Amino acid sequence: MPHQPTPPPPFQEAQPLRNQHMLKFITLVMSCAATAKFVLMQLSLDGPLETAVVGLFCVCSWGCYLAIGRARFQFGAAWLITCVLAMAVLSVLTFGSVRTTANFLFVGAVAGAGILLGRKALVWCVLVSVAALAVLTYAEGQGWLRTPDMSASVAGWFTQATILVVVAAIIHHARQQLESHTAHLNQELLLRRRTEQERDRHLDRFVRIFRNSPLPMIAQAGHDGQILDINPAFERCYGYHRDEVIGHSDARLWGSAEERAHHIGRLLHEGRAEMLAVKSRRRDGSLFDAAISSEMDTNDEDRLVITTVADITQERQAVEQLRRSEERFAKAFNFSPLNMSIIRLSDGRFLEVSRGSESRFGITPRQLLGRTTVEIGFWHDEQERQAYIRRLRETGHLHGIEHRVRQPNGREIELKIWSELIDIDGEPCALTCSMDITEEKQRERLLREIAEGLAVQSSEDFFAAMVQHLAYAVEADRVMVCELVDPHTLQELATWRDGALQAGRRFALNGTPCEQVSIDNRTLVIDSGLPSQFPASDWIRKCGFEAYMGYSMHDEDGSVIGLVCAYWQKPLPPGTDYQTLFSIFTSRTHAEL
Repeated sequence: MPHQPTPPPPFQEAQPLRNQHMLKFITLVMSCAATAKFVLMQLSLDGPLETAVVGLFCVCSWGCYLAIGRARFQFGAAWLITCVLAMAVLSVLTFGSVRTTANFLFVGAVAGAGILLGRKALVWCVLVSVAALAVLTYAEGQGWLRTPDMSASVAGWFTQATILVVVAAIIHHARQQLESHTAHLNQELLLRRRTEQERDRHLDRFVRIFRNSPLPMIAQAGHDGQILDINPAFERCYGYHRDEVIGHSDARLWGSAEERAHHIGRLLHEGRAEMLAVKSRRRDGSLFDAAISSEMDTNDEDRLVITTVADITQERQAVEQLRRSEERFAKAFNFSPLNMSIIRLSDGRFLEVSRGSESRFGITPRQLLGRTTVEIGFWHDEQERQAYIRRLRETGHLHGIEHRVRQPNGREIELKIWSELIDIDGEPCALTCSMDITEEKQRERLLREIAEGLAVQSSEDFFAAMVQHLAYAVEADRVMVCELVDPHTLQELATWRDGALQAGRRFALNGTPCEQVSIDNRTLVIDSGLPSQFPASDWIRKCGFEAYMGYSMHDEDGSVIGLVCAYWQKPLPPGTDYQTLFSIFTSRTHAEL
């Protein structure tokens, strides 16, 4: 903070107080002197008229002293001057001549009025004194006054001495006032010089800041917006030379008149405007994004507006590019067929979840937010999660690790997980992408079942192994390989049911789905509702079968020689590869048969 000059003492406030003290002192001196003279005249047995005048003045002077003591300064001063003038006139009348020492009272009254009451009271006091002396002189010349006693006396000396003391006190007080006023003027002059020097330093500092600022700056008149000055950065930014804009309005610098009106209104209402985003216009007519900050001076007589302009075109472009990048990332994140999520490592809580997460975890993305991976069953326990975190911290990423997850409905799925260690607001997080490989794993298992089922060499063991592996592959409750004995009868060559091989039996085709397969020589698939389609088959209803799949086997002339079929006690799930597996097993069985 710059040093502030020390202000001078409050001269205008201290002056009346000094006058009051001086008046109180003069009144006390005059009252004491009048009292002493009254006593002296009583002792010297002077005339009763002179004694009465002195006694009256004594009473009046003490009254003035009491009035001044009660802070009635103007009244006490005026009353004292009036009493002195009256005392002077009465003294001349009682003495009988204007040549009395009481004339000094006129001098004291004039001096007191000039010092204590001001110019108007001084003029009136002089006029009254001159007029009184003129009248008294004329009266003495006409012989209207009593014969004066010109003999010297102690009372006369005492009066002269008292008047001299009072006048000396008044002169001393006047000199003190003059010296105090002179000192006050000197202090004010010194303060003004310091203020001007400080103002010049501030102005010089402001000019340097204004000229050397890397941002465009404009100085304008507050009453009409006329441009008073610009800095070099303004010339570089807008393309104008100083002579082209100084003395002109700033309207040409705005891209929109509405924005200019809004800025002026805000400036007039609040006195300042900070970082107002507007469109500004260069000399060549091109527009650019700007953030302006203006402040108006509080001086009503000569308001000055200082405006700083920041070209934020690149910042706006960067923000727009960032917004587009975030939008693209959000779309890729949310619409990816893969499950993507951002998980905080400290507690395993989901911060962001893609829309594809519902199919993986069995709950909506909104329900996942704020929950932890342990809560939803992603990890079996905290130890398993900590092991994953340690591996991720060691390498910074994990690629294609396989993990089994239990969904809230109890179903287990297998996931392949990719994780990348990232930092969000100083918090270590994991950007995780997972893919459900349950079906892929199931296909691998089915292929192994196929390979094992088709690898048997002897014909006797083949059919038993085939129905067993086919039952596991398609998760069927009953699988049969049958040979057509006659057009209406089938002989079971191998049957797998309830997890074990069953003894072969012969049964009639009538009213069974196998009848349609053998007669039509085609593949038959019934996903659900098997009992309703074959109501005549008590055996289907008794066993509780809901779905059926059958493939026919035929010889070279196309005649049906047997079939492979399977039954399920629940509807077939959609999107399975059961028909493909059936086709593979049937082809191998056909060759063996």
